Amino acid sequence: MKKEAEYRNKLLRLHNYGFDKVERLPGNIGYHKTVKFFETEIAGDVAVASLNFLADTSGIIFDLRDNTGGYASMIALISSYLFKEQVHLSNFHWRKDNRIEQVWTNSHIQGPSLHEKDVFILTSNRTFSEAEDFAYTL
Repeated sequence: MKKEAEYRNKLLRLHNYGFDKVERLPGNIGYHKTVKFFETEIAGDVAVASLNFLADTSGIIFDLRDNTGGYASMIALISSYLFKEQVHLSNFHWRKDNRIEQVWTNSHIQGPSLHEKDVFILTSNRTFSEAEDFAYTL
């Protein structure tokens, strides 16, 4: 089992934990393309670095056109940079044990807030699962 975890982590590193491209476009527009939202325990540092890189842009495009989903914890982390205060994002109802799991933005971020920026979201017919949730929630 340990070898499987090591192999998975190696693959995730090779693919930059789903963060495909982060750049500044002409006109000082930030471009943030993700293809997967992995667990914050694994990919959180890369997410924080990508968002901090865009701190001085005038607006941000989140490109989710090839994003196949992932974990709500990553949606919460990224969304935390986009709101001034803590915000309730969504609920998950787990039928098996009939419980509700609430997803909130984090009360603390590691860097400047992006809440005053214009945000644009690109989706496609390949946008799936948590990527859809991110687009819908914002």
